Amino acid sequence: TKTGYTGDSQTVNVTENVTTTQNLTLVEYGIISGTCKDDAGSALNDATVTITKGAVTLTTTSAAGAYSIADVPVNTAYTLTVTKANYVTGSYTVNITEAATTTQNVVASRYGSMSGTVTDETGNVEGATVNVCAVDTTTPVLYTGTTIANGTYQIANVAPGTYDVWFSKANHVSAKTDDQAVVAATDKVVDKVLGEYANLSGHITAAGPVDVEGVLVALYATYPGTITYQGTTNASGVYAINNIAPGTYQVRVSKTAYVTQFVADYAGCIADADVTNYDFLIVAS
Repeated sequence: TKTGYTGDSQTVNVTENVTTTQNLTLVEYGIISGTCKDDAGSALNDATVTITKGAVTLTTTSAAGAYSIADVPVNTAYTLTVTKANYVTGSYTVNITEAATTTQNVVASRYGSMSGTVTDETGNVEGATVNVCAVDTTTPVLYTGTTIANGTYQIANVAPGTYDVWFSKANHVSAKTDDQAVVAATDKVVDKVLGEYANLSGHITAAGPVDVEGVLVALYATYPGTITYQGTTNASGVYAINNIAPGTYQVRVSKTAYVTQFVADYAGCIADADVTNYDFLIVAS
């Protein structure tokens, strides 16, 4: 054995009063080195470069866009990898030659990114949440972003792959875009239009001398149950209920000493559609 060499081992027979000759051969280790760059051709510093085969694992860290690993046993079909956070792992097959330097330049591509614009019926949406998840899942959230004043968002360092993208904002209908493929070193544009919650308003009138102020207009997801949305009339009998999630509701119009009115399965609350004339006529009980 000798440092920097692969040792040799032979089986020999020793005879009495005879000199036995057995030659041994040491194989000098090799070196592997090269440049280390990203997909744009820029020097890739602080990347981890590893060469492996069987029990052999040798690692170094790149500096000034270069790497070098010494004392690599001579062999073929080593796997050489270069890794760095937010970069796609590069992998190469290399052969190491006795007492020689093998040159293998390596490249690790930058992760991709995602950007886009979120709008609704009135324009750009600020403060919308954009969550990137694995296909057909909602959790865990792998990457996330938030829209700014002009409705745009930017999510950096997204690993290449296919994702579902979920969009949400208060008083809007959450929605997703399926199966969006992110490619290394490429920006994936995913825009979305969100539906706004509905606004419901109307006028309560009276048959005869009835006070139309303070009439309660209540919406129930399930009746009887807890009121989901509600509004109360002003002195002119006008009411308004804002930001109602699209759906079917049970509507109850009531005031003490007056006949209660009930509408079953009202389906007029839909996204991007405000109702301004949902009126009622009430009478004293």
